[in-house]
Amino acid sequence: APGGAPEPAYVEVTKPTSLVALVTTHLATMDSLLQDGQGKAVLAAACSITDLLNDYGTDATATIQYKTGVRAAVIDKVDSAFRTALQPITIGAGVQCLATIWATCGVAEELSFASANKAMDLISLTGTDVLVRIMAGGNVAQITAVSLLMKNALGTLLGAVSALSTRRSLDQDLLSDLSEMVVLPAAGH
Repeated sequence: APGGAPEPAYVEVTKPTSLVALVTTHLATMDSLLQDGQGKAVLAAACSITDLLNDYGTDATATIQYKTGVRAAVIDKVDSAFRTALQPITIGAGVQCLATIWATCGVAEELSFASANKAMDLISLTGTDVLVRIMAGGNVAQITAVSLLMKNALGTLLGAVSALSTRRSLDQDLLSDLSEMVVLPAAGH
């Protein structure tokens, strides 16, 4: 109606037909961006892959193992960007890096211990660099915001590591129980 509020637009998003093809393309793009020294673009590409992984779910081609491997590759590329293309780190790039790590590591069952540990190290390094920059000329609000982001990212990772540890412990308990089982001989033998 004239003069009334516009009607909302709806867009139906469908599942991509080939997650593997999309991820492969994005990972190759990240490699090119790393070679070109475009650190912030690497972080943006990492977020695109993370969105694909989070939205896709699992199936025959996108198994948990596949997605765990992709998250590990993304974390490696973000780590590489942080150590090369993003140095010296700016406050904005540091915050973007922290947010990227947080987003990439948010699904516990799709993380390996090695990836979680690398991400925790990266959060620590990035957060420290950013806080040093803020203290050299920032303000209390920035320190609080970055500290909260670090806390949230580490909390997510600690939750993932805890879930991985619990699962590993349960697997070890089951193996221990199975190895302690006594096989009884069949009757008459």
